Amino acid sequence: MERDLTAARRSDRCPADAGFTLIEVAIAILILMVGVTSVVGAIGLGVGVNKAEGEISSRVTTYAQDKVEELMRLAYTDTATDTAVFPAAATGGAGLAAGGSTALGSEVAGYVDYLTEAGVRTDATRAFFTRQWAVADNASGNSKTLTVAVYSRRVATYNTPPTTFVVGMKANN
Repeated sequence: MERDLTAARRSDRCPADAGFTLIEVAIAILILMVGVTSVVGAIGLGVGVNKAEGEISSRVTTYAQDKVEELMRLAYTDTATDTAVFPAAATGGAGLAAGGSTALGSEVAGYVDYLTEAGVRTDATRAFFTRQWAVADNASGNSKTLTVAVYSRRVATYNTPPTTFVVGMKANN
């Protein structure tokens, strides 16, 4: 019986004793605003980083494809055209002679060029992108494999600069 009286007393409380005070609501709103502001800031930062990295990655791929197309325009037997300069010089380069390297940091003269952030050829000291290529004669003797690597010197995220490799095949026809 005593339990029933206790329950009855609880239900007789004044409605002003139940609920939250104005100060409690204000503090809750303040905490919520700080949390929402932090999340919105983090989203904005993430969008900015992804945009920057995506733009660089896109240009790295475009510059690699441009070099493959430039090499594909050379004659199969060309071993003299200098494609490291623009416009390509008829002599002083390696053309499609077997050689070169696509390994980062192992540039081979005649098989490397450098680009500014805008994609204009420059020297190594002002380069934003390093573009390296290798030419390999295939066993059949009727084709060459052209491999182009482009490295960005800018690191956007994950401490890894955007890099791409593009491979093309040049047939002897």
